[in-house]
Amino acid sequence: MPKCELSRLVKTTGGEIRLDRSGRLPGRGAYLCPQCLREGIMTKNLKYALKTMVTESDIARLTKSFTEQGK
Repeated sequence: MPKCELSRLVKTTGGEIRLDRSGRLPGRGAYLCPQCLREGIMTKNLKYALKTMVTESDIARLTKSFTEQGK
């Protein structure tokens, strides 16, 4: 998919994983489509890309953010 159709997740310098709507937040980022969020978590690809553990609370918050974004 083209990058403009993907959403960026970022692990901030404080260690928080969040949806980066602007695409400009500092930190380690990963691009994915909303449908790939769960798959990325289940296969541990997201953990590898962001070089951090992805907790259940992260999953819930990110899923909510993706839903609110309307993608």
